Amino acid sequence: MRCPRLVISGTSSNSGKTFVTMGLARALQRRGFKVKCFKSGPDYIDAEYLSRASGRPSGNLDTWMMAPEHIMRSVGEAALDSDIVLIEGVRSLYDGASPLGDEGSTAHLAKVLSAPVVLVMNIQSLARGAAASALGFMEYDRDVDVSGFIINMVKGPRHHIKATSAIWQRTGKRIYGSIRRDRELSVTMRHLGLITVAENEDSEKAIDAAADTVEGAVDVDALFELACNAPDLDVEVEENAFEKEGFMISVAHDKAFTFIYHENLRALRALGARIEYISPLSDRRLPDDTSALLLLGGYPECHSERLGGNKDFIRHMKTLIDDGMPVYAECGGMMYLGRELTDLDGRRWKMAGVLDIDSRMHRTSQSISYSEIEAIRSNIVARQGDVIRGHEFHYSSVESLSDDIRYAFDVKRGRGIDGKHDGIMESNVLAQYSHIHMASQGKVAMAICDSAKEYLRK
Repeated sequence: MRCPRLVISGTSSNSGKTFVTMGLARALQRRGFKVKCFKSGPDYIDAEYLSRASGRPSGNLDTWMMAPEHIMRSVGEAALDSDIVLIEGVRSLYDGASPLGDEGSTAHLAKVLSAPVVLVMNIQSLARGAAASALGFMEYDRDVDVSGFIINMVKGPRHHIKATSAIWQRTGKRIYGSIRRDRELSVTMRHLGLITVAENEDSEKAIDAAADTVEGAVDVDALFELACNAPDLDVEVEENAFEKEGFMISVAHDKAFTFIYHENLRALRALGARIEYISPLSDRRLPDDTSALLLLGGYPECHSERLGGNKDFIRHMKTLIDDGMPVYAECGGMMYLGRELTDLDGRRWKMAGVLDIDSRMHRTSQSISYSEIEAIRSNIVARQGDVIRGHEFHYSSVESLSDDIRYAFDVKRGRGIDGKHDGIMESNVLAQYSHIHMASQGKVAMAICDSAKEYLRK
């Protein structure tokens, strides 16, 4: 099928690929094109900026967590109602789950999709050295179609001429843009990366500034043409017709809970679920027809007082849990369900008290890793023996663990809750550190929907 697509990758994690991708997405949207964006890897926050920039929900693609067939189908489905599919890479082009293999890298994703790649290069303090870097990325894996470059952090005209002439002389590849250094062209950072769109009041301003810069410094028309010349995608797709079974899943989505894969919700809808966004920060109760609750992570530590102080919501949630409502929580959602959360200043905040655990924030990362977990007990997302791939990304730890805790998973890769286990089971609640991409794990979405429908039938 015809599928105009382009991968924007980088030579390093600070090359400027997020800035370029969201600027390009907004610039194309301004011209009237329907743009669909994806983020390579398990990153939630970049994907939300790409959603805002394109005006359409962005997805995630990851060759470590997802099968090639799923990746191709996701991109093919996106192309059905899009003029172009933009994919932002993760870290540098060749960095993935292992230093010795392709899986999880942007390069692997580009090969799966037979997509052209444009590399964003931070050339601060580089001239001829930029050519050495460009040539190395081209030659490292000739199966990756590195079609050209965008140079970033350019000091001035002389720097531009030196770097571009060196890159062209050694690679013969096109330079699609040259972006000057400007400290004002940045987005506020936090310990997990960019500050979220929900909390960044200047997100629209930042995206528009990126688009203005891209419009003036990058050949947008040539990049669109490059994407349109990508080979046909070898996949057959059709529009998904969502079933209507009448069961509703509530999903926490506010400033405290922002880590949501849109494909997860799409997978649940495809199985008949209606999705309702709710806010543990401000809602007084869950909707009366809630059949399951998802608490999928975010920054509860930044909103501890309001979360713990919303007693009406907590009481109603506990009432439904006591009645058997299934709850699935990841990372920040697990912290919220605990008894207390200790912040970086040592202050202790009361949380929901559903689980007999406490959590503590740390100034250094406790785990940033792909994860692989094996179910040792059947639970609301997996059957015993199922192996699930996901990722962990947190600065918190779980403390005050009792000997009576029932774990759902053994950890094969990652840290989990105690280095060996993940997934605390209590009644019909499952809470864990591993984030799961349900669209790549069909059994997970099915299991959650089955649990919701079983509760509805009570």
